[in-house]
Amino acid sequence: MTTLITGGSGLIGSEIATELAARGESVVCFDVDPPADPPGESVAVAGDITDEAALADAVATHDVDRLVHLAAMI
Repeated sequence: MTTLITGGSGLIGSEIATELAARGESVVCFDVDPPADPPGESVAVAGDITDEAALADAVATHDVDRLVHLAAMI
């Protein structure tokens, strides 16, 4: 199962990514400032949640099964 986390570089997003990776799950961290060293075998994708095409591309490219939305516009 692959989970895409919007806001994957944030405090909560990075903790969830670490936990899922520790369980052996695939994780895609989607953030405007993606982590340089995502946990485990996770993938970091640079993108903005307001860019629907970029988000859809990340979902399709990485065969995402579920999404955890934690991104916020500041």
